[in-house]
Amino acid sequence: MVRDAGGAPLADAAVRATPSEYFSASSTVVAKTAADGRFTLAGVDRSAYDVSAEAADHLRAVREQVRGGTHDVELSLDAGRPLAGEVVDKRGEPSRRSRWSCNATSVSRARTSRRWR
Repeated sequence: MVRDAGGAPLADAAVRATPSEYFSASSTVVAKTAADGRFTLAGVDRSAYDVSAEAADHLRAVREQVRGGTHDVELSLDAGRPLAGEVVDKRGEPSRRSRWSCNATSVSRARTSRRWR
């Protein structure tokens, strides 16, 4: 079941089971939650999977090393926060040479010029 931080079920959340082992013959399986937050990941084997859930306006949650066939897996998603800004160069002009990414735990920058790869 996928719930928000307050315990309410989250409908239409994307749930993904990715094999925990890097080199695995098992496939990634994807499902959507129902109105009550429940989901079924059909076609998994008994291997270990990292099960994650994502929903609009919420941070991604992950349960690692979940064995295929496990029942009643619960994931709780915290509310996301908006992030806005503008990337400018030294002159204050919009920068065309920077690329930014952000996730729940970090912000990173990668310049596209040859000096910063």
